[in-house]
Amino acid sequence: MMIRISLLLFATLLVPSSGRSDVAKPSAEQREVQKVLDGIRDACAKKDIDRLEGLHAYGARFSKFDDDALGRQDAAIGKKGERDMFTAARSIALRFDDVKIDVFGNAAVATMLIWYDVDTGHEKLTGSDRATLVLAREGGAWKIVHEHTSPFKPASH
Repeated sequence: MMIRISLLLFATLLVPSSGRSDVAKPSAEQREVQKVLDGIRDACAKKDIDRLEGLHAYGARFSKFDDDALGRQDAAIGKKGERDMFTAARSIALRFDDVKIDVFGNAAVATMLIWYDVDTGHEKLTGSDRATLVLAREGGAWKIVHEHTSPFKPASH
């Protein structure tokens, strides 16, 4: 069974962010969003799906796009797909490159390249995605309200 890594939910999971930063000195808000990405990494490394789900604003405003032919996913479909993927993986190794975080008041956009290696016990998946996370500040905390991933194919030289 092919398990699709989209995840942004696994943002910065097991391997810290690397690559260039467009901001010489991140703002307090950018550092707060980075803490969410770090929290995702920690929750995934510990296989704490409940904590991972707590970083999302699953509800009427949540949406997700992936290249899985499901179209726009709502909170229930996105949550189930991520939980199924997370629990099916024996091991996950991710690297985030070229992380960029922009904050617009109570909204933030994090973009990155994700390199992944996943072992399900039945197959090993290796690849890369372009990812965008949209976060909103809810009750003083940043929560993921939208995820979008698509395959990334580096240009051949």
